[in-house]
Amino acid sequence: MTRVQSEILDAVAPTVKVGGRLTYSTCTITHEENQDVVAAFLQRHPDFRQVTVPTLAPVTHNHAAPALQILPHDYGSDGFFIASLERVQ
Repeated sequence: MTRVQSEILDAVAPTVKVGGRLTYSTCTITHEENQDVVAAFLQRHPDFRQVTVPTLAPVTHNHAAPALQILPHDYGSDGFFIASLERVQ
């Protein structure tokens, strides 16, 4: 899915205003579909930077800071990954 995920990010990136944020989220815990996709996006889009994912309540573990990685054993749920990408120019 990394190719499709990358294509989606590339397609929406031009629509983000300077100072705006793009949230990338998956329901998987694989590094290839998560931080690897984010890292490749940032290489292709130097006008973005990864910022810490804000949460309203404390999260027990922030496994992939500055992204948020929730593992199945954290809350007895599926695994999730959330990254926040801010357009800086």
